[in-house]
Amino acid sequence: MVKRSIAAMLIFISFSCNRADVQDILSKQQVEDILLEIFLIDTKAKVIIFNEPADKVRMQLNYDMKNLFEQYNTNYEQFMGSYSHYMKDASISKNMMSNITNRLIVLEAKHTGNIKLIDSLRVK
Repeated sequence: MVKRSIAAMLIFISFSCNRADVQDILSKQQVEDILLEIFLIDTKAKVIIFNEPADKVRMQLNYDMKNLFEQYNTNYEQFMGSYSHYMKDASISKNMMSNITNRLIVLEAKHTGNIKLIDSLRVK
């Protein structure tokens, strides 16, 4: 009897935890958007590190990341849990990374004024 009660409780806890985890997962679009922003923040840091001391760059990175997570009403732990959740599925992760790459290409094309590249991306 005690073993059945313990088994039932473990099953209940397991299902409860699984439901909580699913509720804490950010949407694929949110994870994609955050990953894109993280890439841009990282790129910015790589550029300013040549002109600024490492401590200042680290402070800027912390500030930018804190603002990013606040903007998306999340935190690092929730983001990483969501990221890990989607990266387990190869087709989802491949699609997400492809979308991010395409978005970065469009941003670069807009930034550099490369109209031909922008037009070629619209055709696809």
